[in-house]
Order: sequence, then C-alpha cells, then structure tokens
Amino acid sequence: MYFLRLAFFLFLTTLSLAAGFGGRRGPLVLEQADILRSITRDTEQIRILINNVKFSQDDIHIRCDYAEFYSEARRVYMRGNVYVEDSTQILMADEVNYYEATGIAEANGNVKVIQPDGKTVYCRRLDYDYDRGISTYRGAVVFIDSVRRTTVTGEMATYDEILREADVTVQPKLVKKDSTGQHPLTITGRRLWMNDSLRQARVEAEVVITKDTLQATGGFLVFDDSTGISTLTRSPKLVRGREVMTADSMRFLFIEDQLNDMIAIGTVVALSPADSTPLSPLNRITGMNLHSYFEKGDAKRILVWGNAKSRYYIRDKASDNGVNVASGDTLDIDFVNKEIDAIRIVGGVEGTYYPIGWKREIDD
Repeated sequence: MYFLRLAFFLFLTTLSLAAGFGGRRGPLVLEQADILRSITRDTEQIRILINNVKFSQDDIHIRCDYAEFYSEARRVYMRGNVYVEDSTQILMADEVNYYEATGIAEANGNVKVIQPDGKTVYCRRLDYDYDRGISTYRGAVVFIDSVRRTTVTGEMATYDEILREADVTVQPKLVKKDSTGQHPLTITGRRLWMNDSLRQARVEAEVVITKDTLQATGGFLVFDDSTGISTLTRSPKLVRGREVMTADSMRFLFIEDQLNDMIAIGTVVALSPADSTPLSPLNRITGMNLHSYFEKGDAKRILVWGNAKSRYYIRDKASDNGVNVASGDTLDIDFVNKEIDAIRIVGGVEGTYYPIGWKREIDD
C-alpha cells in the first residue's frame, strides 16, 4: 500500500483536482483503492482505481467506486456513489468528470449538494466552474431551504457564489410554507432570482402569486423574506373569487406567513360582491391609494384616499334596497362577514342615494 500511495502521489503532483467548492488547490493524495490498473487508450495512458476508492486534497475528502485519471487530457472521471466533502458542503452524484485545464466539473445523475446552513440542492446535472465560482444546474432542479421553509424548483438554474445569487430561467416556482407546513405561498413566473445575502427573490414576467383563495398577477415582483413584504408592479391584479382589484403597484405584508395588510397605489379600482349570493351586484371602490387590513385572510378595514369614491349596494336579507354613491378625500370602510358594514367619509363629502327601481344611469 505504501508503494501504491507513493506512486500515485508522484503521478498526481502534476494534476490539480479542485473537487471542492472554493477554487483550485494542491495535488490529490490517494488514500485507498482495492485495485490499481494502468492501460493505454488511443495513445493516452490511463490510471484506473477500482473499489473503495478514497483520496483527499487539503480539506477535501473524496470517495467513489471507480476512478480514471487521464494525464494528457488532464481529466479525472469518477463514478459509482461519488461523494465529495469539504469544509463548506457535500456533493453526491452517480458520476463526476473534472477537467483540470478549464477548472470545470460535471456531475451527472442523482446530483445532491448539502450545505451546513440547512440548504440542499437536487438536480440531474451540475456543471461547476471552480475558477469563477458559478454552478449551472439542469433537469428537475430543486433548492430546499429548511430553515426558511422555502423550496424553489425549475428546469435550469445558475448560482454565483460571490454574489450568492441563484438565477432560475426555466419554469421557476417558489413555495414557502407556514410554520404548520400548510397554506403555502406559491410564486411562479418566467424568471426568478434569489439572493441569499439579501433574503430576496425577484420574479419577472407572467408573475402569479397564490395564497389560499387569493391570487395576484403582474409583470414584476420583489419578495423580501426578511421583512415579509412583497411588491408587485407592472399591471398588478388581485383576484379572490368575485373580488377583483387593479392598481399601478401593490405591496403585501405577510406576518408569520399570514397576509396582514396590503397597499395599492395609483388608479386603484376594487370590486367586491354586495353579498354572498352568486349573482349579487358588485360594489365598487376607486381612488389613488388603498390600504387594506386583513384578519385571518379576510379584509376587515379599508382606507381609500386621493379622489376616493365608493358605490355600494344597500342590502337587507339579500333584497336590493338601493345604491349609495359617496366620495370624499378619504373613505374608511369596515367589513363584517366579508360584507361592507359601515363607510365613514372625511373631507369634501358628497353622496347620492339611488332607490330601488331607479331607471336612469347611476353617476359613479
């Protein structure tokens, strides 16, 4: 064994395999292999290690069932239960190719990367550039952050170690569960960026946010996991059942993974059914700004200001009792059982009541 170890040490001093995750390092040192063979293939000499293969490089420890060393091509190929561990993370895969000349490693088949901070990544293929610190993941990519109860999936993604940012470019989806593991917040779009340092995600184009029965859509989203604030812009729209709201931008605040309040800014239009019957008419609220406070997912109070106006149907036992149109500087609206209970108007108050059977147009 001493002769085998010495022979491989001399051979590997010319080969730098940075099989860890922090830049290229010194030579590999063979620690164990049941079988050693040397063959020539297409004029190139290949060293082969078989069974219980173990070698190390500084703080990197590598295990596999089989390894080939190509001296001229400066390539190392490993297969069978490949396990690479260093001080920062663990890589497991069915096979790994490392190209010393370019500093590129390719891991294929059942790829799994485990980090000590509770993050785990799965994919079918991982290409890692050790010089640049950039990983490219392909096929059934799954990022799991168990500490933040967040999972991001996609079909292709890159990760920059310097920026600590992931870029998911194909079919991105973010799911954040609450403390009970239920009622997840789900975000999809055409492209998603995650920044570990900022604890932020940015989603671009065809953004869809789903939380229980609430769904919001728009063109761009910034999701800040550190503050619980999500800002949706580019024609945002909020829908829950027959309730619909549009504005120039919307900001959602989640506290303990529950929607606490929402602010809509710029040309706000909000529609909600007058009662719970399927064909009830829609109340309408407009203004330049709207702040909605929620309790257990339902709006309990809404403040509207800036050319604020409301049109709501006065209902008594689901019968139509007329329409009230009111406007002012600020509208303060209370809800009970998902229906308008009271409206307080402040500044520049105007109001018109339209009784049952009003045939002419309602000015709202």
